[in-house]
Amino acid sequence: MRACLHLRFGPPMQGTRLAKLARHPFTTSVQDYSERYNVVLCHERDPNARQKAQLYMGGLPEHIRVNVEMHPHRTSKL
Repeated sequence: MRACLHLRFGPPMQGTRLAKLARHPFTTSVQDYSERYNVVLCHERDPNARQKAQLYMGGLPEHIRVNVEMHPHRTSKL
């Protein structure tokens, strides 16, 4: 059963670094959040720019995320 689930949906994300980034908490400042995010990100293999941006912005508080989303997006690497 487990093998069928992995074939259908992929391996579980619970222990992956991408899952850790998806749950990355904002605790003090954008500077601190960015530094801790980049520490985890550097260990992940080949996330694309869209994944990185979505994971980063997903952890920001709503009032900060809205301001970030209003700015034009650059195509450079995060």
